[in-house]
Amino acid sequence: MKRVKRVLFCLVVILIAGFFAAVFSGYAVKSDEKYVHEGVIRLHVVANSDAKEDQELKLRVRDAVLKNLMPVLEKVNTHEEGKDYIISHLKEIEEVAQKEVQKYNKEYRVKAYYGVFPFPPKKYGLLYMPAGNYEALRIVLGRGEGQNWWCVLFPPLCFVDIAKKDLTKEEEILLNGEKIKITFRLKSEEMLKMALNRLREGARIAFKR
Repeated sequence: MKRVKRVLFCLVVILIAGFFAAVFSGYAVKSDEKYVHEGVIRLHVVANSDAKEDQELKLRVRDAVLKNLMPVLEKVNTHEEGKDYIISHLKEIEEVAQKEVQKYNKEYRVKAYYGVFPFPPKKYGLLYMPAGNYEALRIVLGRGEGQNWWCVLFPPLCFVDIAKKDLTKEEEILLNGEKIKITFRLKSEEMLKMALNRLREGARIAFKR
């Protein structure tokens, strides 16, 4: 009889833990997505055309702009701080991009904007960015008719190893914009899995007695 009660108790505990794990995991996903909606600033670089040299120049401009912004935005703590800094330095950002264009012996103009722009849905690892309007720093090169490149300026997820620095796991990103690795949700999930495994082990031992 004691063994039966022990087993039933363990099963109930496992079911309860599983329920809270599911609820907690769902909450984490919603929290992440809400954060993306409310606190993100994107960088959007639009090439003059799809010609090879224009696409290469787009990436050079991207690198120059990120190198210029990196020292400041890495230290920014809030969305508003990042937004205010970018808006107040739009002219400087334009000049940085324009110099890169001139180095490439191109004559077309560069224009930098800060505003709200439509973006399609995209999922990069654990980071899901639904379709909608997002605040962004948009840099248009020349006619702006080529393929574009984007990343997330705030939180600073697109600051790559331009200055040969080590990135945190949260900052890791591939330059082609295809994958972002974010691990801030995994730790809590791993802890829950560990707890569940211990409970299951306890139930297994109870069965043997």
